[in-house]
Amino acid sequence: MKKKTVWLVAASAAFVLLLSACSSSKPDYAPAPYPEAKEAYYEDDYYAGDYNAAVAYDEAARDYEGSSQLKASAGSGANTTPYNSENVKLIYRANISAETTNLEKTASEIEQLVIDMGGYIEDSSVDMNAGRTGTYRYGYYTVRVPSEKYQEFLDSISGSDVCTATNLSKSVQDVGQQYAGTATGLATLADSLTTIKYMCFDHDYCTTKELYDATMANWEGYEPLRQRILAEVPHFGNNDPYADEEMNWVVNMYYDICSKLYSTRAKRYKAGLYGASDHVNQGKVTWGTPDGRKFPDPIADAASPAQSRDRIGPTGVFASSCCYDQSKYLGGIALNLRMHPSVLANDEGIGKLRDITKDYFRHGGMEVQYNVVDTETLKAAQKDPDSHRDLVVRIAGFSAYFIELAEDLQNDIIARNENIL
Repeated sequence: MKKKTVWLVAASAAFVLLLSACSSSKPDYAPAPYPEAKEAYYEDDYYAGDYNAAVAYDEAARDYEGSSQLKASAGSGANTTPYNSENVKLIYRANISAETTNLEKTASEIEQLVIDMGGYIEDSSVDMNAGRTGTYRYGYYTVRVPSEKYQEFLDSISGSDVCTATNLSKSVQDVGQQYAGTATGLATLADSLTTIKYMCFDHDYCTTKELYDATMANWEGYEPLRQRILAEVPHFGNNDPYADEEMNWVVNMYYDICSKLYSTRAKRYKAGLYGASDHVNQGKVTWGTPDGRKFPDPIADAASPAQSRDRIGPTGVFASSCCYDQSKYLGGIALNLRMHPSVLANDEGIGKLRDITKDYFRHGGMEVQYNVVDTETLKAAQKDPDSHRDLVVRIAGFSAYFIELAEDLQNDIIARNENIL
């Protein structure tokens, strides 16, 4: 009983760790009466900067409509907890287009400024087509910072010599009383739970204290233990029920949490298993994990196995991915696989890829997206971007020119296993 309790506590802690985000308290302005706020809302562009009016509309709408909606849902089994305006959680975003003569230095300084403000970079890219023959280079950043530091951050960017902000826009999103929507790092969490179970309880290869110390040290000084975990512990993505059991538990817990939440926009939050490129930036704010991942390496992307942990090919990934009911995740799913171009070099390879994809869907799979590119080409594009301007890759829900991606996201795509059939 004691071991199980410790394991569940560790599981809860890991879940909180990987699904963290920035939040804030209620803004200090008073919402306008609902009719006036509604008129202002439709006259102004929500994302054009007048975010006070948008949030004022949201709050007024809750006050105006909330009581009747809650009464209507009474007795239906829905969550009827009254809306608490003190629990408003606002995520502030700043979208920055930066012009600079030293892009690497600018990127480093912007990242440090965001960290100092208690936020993180949500997305970043480099324009490899602009400024190549001149003095200036251009980068684009979307950052999240807590509301109390938001204006300070904007002032720091606008008034600094870090770069010239050629365009600076801002927006705010009320994410309600709890976090919901989509998740990333799921396989990192599942593999961490598998590691705790395998190493500390089922085989007694190390104590929970030893594993904790190794994780908190970001694995410095614990490389033999780390290598044993990477080599021996089962990982999600290899059709191993021992590991898949934890992934099933993780995604279903996430689904159950979302299904209990609501807002004035939705009677029930719909869970999604996708994260675009957010897993790279989340890795920069997530400490080392029990599965052997080091900080600041990316966490697992969307519904995919952790980077390079799938070892038996796409059929193993598909089998593991069907360990849970994908049809429940109406917010979207993103399973990424990278295939060597030789797979599509002849009719036989094309037929095999078609057949395993169809079989995956027959067994409950809902989505998969392929990158058909080899590791050597990706590395060559990093060294000589001008010769690879037409190289397009799939990220997680969208496609992009590889040479325009930030280097850490490029490296994450390279880290995905290169599969053959």
